[in-house]
Amino acid sequence: MLTVLTIAIGSNVDLIIAAIALIIILGYLGEAIFRVTRVPEILILMFIGILISYVLPVAYTSTLRDLTPILSGIALIMIMFNSGRVMKFGDGRESGGTGILLALFDVLFSCIAIALVMHYAFGWPLVSGAILGAIIGETSTIIVIPILKRLKSASGLYNSLVMETTFNTVFSILAFYLLIPIIVNGGAGFSAYAYLQYLADYLSIPVFLGMVTGLAWLVVRSTVKGASSYLASLAIALLLYSLVDFLNGSAVVAVLIYAIILGNDVVIGKLIGIKNVVNNKKLKIVERELEFLLRTFFFVLMGMIAILSLDYLLLAIVATVVTMVLRYPSVRIALHKFSTSYQNLAFSLMQKGLGVAVLSSIVFTMPNIPYSEQIFAVSFMVIVISNVIAAPLLRWTTRGMAVSAA
Repeated sequence: MLTVLTIAIGSNVDLIIAAIALIIILGYLGEAIFRVTRVPEILILMFIGILISYVLPVAYTSTLRDLTPILSGIALIMIMFNSGRVMKFGDGRESGGTGILLALFDVLFSCIAIALVMHYAFGWPLVSGAILGAIIGETSTIIVIPILKRLKSASGLYNSLVMETTFNTVFSILAFYLLIPIIVNGGAGFSAYAYLQYLADYLSIPVFLGMVTGLAWLVVRSTVKGASSYLASLAIALLLYSLVDFLNGSAVVAVLIYAIILGNDVVIGKLIGIKNVVNNKKLKIVERELEFLLRTFFFVLMGMIAILSLDYLLLAIVATVVTMVLRYPSVRIALHKFSTSYQNLAFSLMQKGLGVAVLSSIVFTMPNIPYSEQIFAVSFMVIVISNVIAAPLLRWTTRGMAVSAA
């Protein structure tokens, strides 16, 4: 792969630089269009990717497809790193607990229902259907949170839905990686006991290394002043991911544990006798810019490698309808303390985003997974369909609600 990339870059430096600049500009315009029209920028970026795939020669598209595992890995690390840092100790109380419960419903019910529907209606293996369910159980933080910030809703509802979209992304990723070994090692000798033994080995090293790395980095960060905290912490996360993956452990769990420790630096610092001084305002600026750059390239790339088919469109419509049917009672149960108008708003915030794109792209690069191409293609279309359906639903559920000027 490196040889292919080297040849492509070496012979087309100007073209590649121009393409990178153009994609960044298009990402900026996508954000601007989203603010004005509320059309999600991810739809714009993926559509641009589809158009580019018809313009570029097949060789270029193939070369860009080789980048998918690298970008997917980096995106996955950033998702777990940023999600872990906002998981504060004590969030299980009040509205936080409601959001976590709803997030659990999102992923658990999606795994079970999609597995059954895809198996009995379309002949998929149950595990392949469950993997698709785990992937599309997410709701997009990059769409949901900006919408919630503009609405002057009750603070309890805001906290619940932010917790939901944060945790269901994490639950989706964890469920995905817990299901993958079943389908990879699911031979005759792979019993429930063998799976539990596998999980013990798969999770013990990551949890230990994540904790040790997090605590060690808190000590280092409290001593070394003036460093770019976010970039340095992210670099440690990249190294930790690589190490744990090399040891055949759950790299995403290691990054999550590490990030949770960093996110609770004040509480942990008091316990171990250190003081961390971090400029959170500057940190969020760097974080936001990196996220913008990564998701812009990722969604354009996903559009470029998309597989368009009427058969996959039908499967995606079915999968989207199933998740919508599941979401309605989940919202009613988890948010029963809120008014019907707020419950309707929560139901309409069903848009799929970066988490779905990343996990489906990872499956796409794993040819040993049955139905990997179908999972990727269906997930791509679920992102599009869920955003298209959610747009009018959101306009309907927010009628009469106060909107901030931001």
